[in-house]
Amino acid sequence: FTTVFLLVFQTINAQNINVLFLGNSYTSVNDLPGTIASLALLEGNGKTMNYEANTPGGYCYFQHVSNSTSLNLIRRGDWDFVVLQEQSQMPSIDYYRYASMYPAATQLRDSILKYNPCAEVVFYMTWGRRDGGQQCENYGDGLYCSADFRDFDHMQDTMTSSYYELTQRLKCNCAPAGEAWRTAIHQTDFNLFSADGSHPSTYGTYLTACVFYASIWNESAIGLNTAFEISEEDAQTLQEIADETVFNSGTEWNLVPKVTADFDVYFVDEQTVKLRNNSLSDYPETSYLWDFGDGTTSEEAETLHEYAEPGTYLISLTVTGCHQTDTKTEEIIIEDTSTIDESNYSTTIYPNPTHNEIHFATPAFGEIIVRNTLGQTVLQKQMNGETYLDLSDLENGIYFISIKANKTQNIKLIKH
Repeated sequence: FTTVFLLVFQTINAQNINVLFLGNSYTSVNDLPGTIASLALLEGNGKTMNYEANTPGGYCYFQHVSNSTSLNLIRRGDWDFVVLQEQSQMPSIDYYRYASMYPAATQLRDSILKYNPCAEVVFYMTWGRRDGGQQCENYGDGLYCSADFRDFDHMQDTMTSSYYELTQRLKCNCAPAGEAWRTAIHQTDFNLFSADGSHPSTYGTYLTACVFYASIWNESAIGLNTAFEISEEDAQTLQEIADETVFNSGTEWNLVPKVTADFDVYFVDEQTVKLRNNSLSDYPETSYLWDFGDGTTSEEAETLHEYAEPGTYLISLTVTGCHQTDTKTEEIIIEDTSTIDESNYSTTIYPNPTHNEIHFATPAFGEIIVRNTLGQTVLQKQMNGETYLDLSDLENGIYFISIKANKTQNIKLIKH
C-alpha cells in the first residue's frame, strides 16, 4: 500500500456580503462604508457590499453596548462582517483600554456571534494624532490621560499594541488602517489628515478603504477603482501600501476562524479502510463530505469504506463551515488479493499473530517489505536464505508483508 498526500485550501470569498459598521466620525467622515462598497464594484468581478452603519460622533464601544440602534442592528442578524471602531483616544489611555475598551469589545463580540454565528468581527484600528500629544478623557470615572506622545509614531505604537492585544484576546480580525497610515506617512508626501490633525482627509479615507477591502475579501487591493479625485498613480501607491500592511507585514491581523480538513486512513483488511476525521472548525455548524474515489460518497463525520475492486483511489474530505471550506485528498492503493491463499505460498510465515519475530517455513530469498496500515514502509530487508525476521522494533498493530522473489506474495501480519 502506498499513500500520497495532497492538501488544498480554499476560502469562499462571498461575492455578495452584508457588513455592519459600528463606530463614530472616523467611520462616517467621507463615508468610509460607501467608499469600501464602491471599491468592490469593479467591472466584471460581481462583488456587492450591502451595509448599514451607526456612527454617532465620539462614540465608544461601551456606548454601543447599550445603544438601542446598535443592538437592534446586531440582533437583526444576517451580517457577514461587523466592523467595530473604538473612540480614537481610548486605546492610548491605559485605564480606559482595560476598564472600558476590552470589556465592551468582548460584550459586543459575544452579542454579535450570538445573533450572527457565522459573522466575522473586524476591529478597525485607527491611527495616532498627527502631532502626538497627551490624550485625556473623563467618562465618569475621573480624568485619565495617556502618555505625552512626542509624535505620530509614538502614539501609533500604543494604538497598534492595543489592537494587536485585543485581536489576540478575542480571536477576531483587525483591519490595520493605522499601520498603513504609518507606512504612507513615511513613504509618501500625501496628507492623510484633515485640518484638525485627527480625522482623515480623502486620501486617508481611501487608504483605509483599501485596507478594509483587502481584509474583508482577503484579496489584493491593487487595481481597485479610484475615488475622491485621487489620481490613478496615487491610488495605486495607496493600494500597494494597503496590500503590504495586510498581507506582508509579518503580523497576524486576520485571525479568521479556520476550517481545516484532515484525516487518517487505516486499513481494517485488504479492501476496507477506516477513515478517522481529524478536522478542525471554529464554526457552530460544520458539514463533511467524503468522496471515496470509486463513485460513492458519505456525509458522516467518520466512516468505514469497503472497495469492491483493486486499484488506485483518491479519497477526499471536504469540510465546510460558514464562509470557509477546506479539502484534503489522499491517494491509496488497494492490492489485488483475490487469488492469494496463504496455504499456497511458496514461503509461509509463523507465528501469526506474533510478538517479536516471524519465522519462514523455508529459507527466504528476495526482498521483504513491511508496511503499516498507512501504507508506510517500516522495515525493508534483502533476504538471502534467512529463516526469521526480527520485528522487535515495531509497535503492536497490523502490518502487511510483501515478499518479492519470483512473484510477489502479500501476507497480513498481526503483532501484539
